[in-house]
Amino acid sequence: MSRKVTVLVRGIHRDYEAGDEQGYHLETHSTGDYHYRDGKHYIRYEDVSEDGSMSSSNILKIHKSELEHIKKGDSSAHMRFEAGKLHHTGYTTPMGELMVGVDTKHLAIVETVKGISVRVEYELMMNGDKISDSKIDIIIRYMEE
Repeated sequence: MSRKVTVLVRGIHRDYEAGDEQGYHLETHSTGDYHYRDGKHYIRYEDVSEDGSMSSSNILKIHKSELEHIKKGDSSAHMRFEAGKLHHTGYTTPMGELMVGVDTKHLAIVETVKGISVRVEYELMMNGDKISDSKIDIIIRYMEE
């Protein structure tokens, strides 16, 4: 099955290395393509920064109790989220590549006839230290055909 979707990503990100206790809010709206294959949901969409200066290509893979986010663009990453698990990944920025740990504290995936909702709460770790935490909601809605 293949169809068009809208993708809303919103959340809060706190960067402890920068002393950002308040955090910053993010919200992006995109349209994309949805496919269901071999028991997994695949969502592909383009994301553009608020000022239009940067863009990235994104793929979400959703399967039961697991979320993968593959991002390619000015910064690139392949992040894997599973509640209660720590996964290590490379995070490529214009300044170079960093190795980070993604420690997922909570992951909830809800499928309905209208689409899929995902809530993920996670910490980014570097050299065993927490550098940030995030709470992200991803709302995928099927578009009328």
